Amino acid sequence: MIDPDIASTFSSSSLSVSNDVGDIIRNFGLVVGVLVILVVGFLTLFSTVIIPQAAEQLETQAKSDFPDLWEDIAAANLQPGESLVQRPDIMQALGTKVRQRIETQLGQAVSDKQEQESKQSVPTTTGSSSSSSRSSSIDRNSIRTNSVVDAEVVKEEDQE
Repeated sequence: MIDPDIASTFSSSSLSVSNDVGDIIRNFGLVVGVLVILVVGFLTLFSTVIIPQAAEQLETQAKSDFPDLWEDIAAANLQPGESLVQRPDIMQALGTKVRQRIETQLGQAVSDKQEQESKQSVPTTTGSSSSSSRSSSIDRNSIRTNSVVDAEVVKEEDQE
């Protein structure tokens, strides 16, 4: 015969295992639920706040800095009453073109600055080659850090 103490030990251990599994499943469900709520919240925030602000900023920049792009891409393809938020394909195309133009302007500003610095600097024949290569790398680094300032200068010059 089975000892009653042993039988009660087996039944209580099986109950605690089933309670542990239930706790794990419940915790997993809670974690999945919280993650779903967070994802929905981020998507709602993104679609109602961030995208409209980005579209408004892109429209403002395109109209003021690149009116030809605005006319070619957005104004020609948007129906009356539509905005860039409602037409992500146009927003993407316009954003790509604006970014390309800005990169071109920055590249031009950097090359103009390099030309100015090369015209202003007087080559020395007494320095060693290692010091001249070091100074040229320093010049390149200063040009890279000043590219944002150069972009603002180019923007101001275009507005004048």
